[in-house]
Amino acid sequence: MLTMKMRFKVYEREAAAAVREATIDPLNKAGLLVEADAKRSMKKGGRYTGPRGGKGQTPSAPGTPPHRQSGTLISSVTHGFDKRSVTMLVGATAPYGKVHEKGGEWGGRNYPRRAFMRPALNRMMSRFRSLFRNLPVGTTPSGRGLNRRKGR
Repeated sequence: MLTMKMRFKVYEREAAAAVREATIDPLNKAGLLVEADAKRSMKKGGRYTGPRGGKGQTPSAPGTPPHRQSGTLISSVTHGFDKRSVTMLVGATAPYGKVHEKGGEWGGRNYPRRAFMRPALNRMMSRFRSLFRNLPVGTTPSGRGLNRRKGR
């Protein structure tokens, strides 16, 4: 009868750190894709001919992305990476971005829902898988440290 003893060590913390480091670049690319698509969805509106005498742009139809009026909303769409939770945040920093996304009151007026962020995320979801397909875990600082421990 042949008996063997084996010892192995699991470097769980280091492996998790290597995966976290490897996901930063794909998450940033995913955020850029959603940001660009949301901005692309906001078209310039035609001249408004209502009671204000031709000033401003025609608002978009309810349920469609908002038209660009002054450019404030489109320029406020941005993305940012949170290292602590390893998440990408994409959204509009303009205070009325939330009103357009969900509908509601702003400045004494009631606005219909004109979502632009959620539809952009839904359109870009199919491209996310390819971003995360071959994560370069071994090339991250933590991954190189793991490879040194393995004797590679």
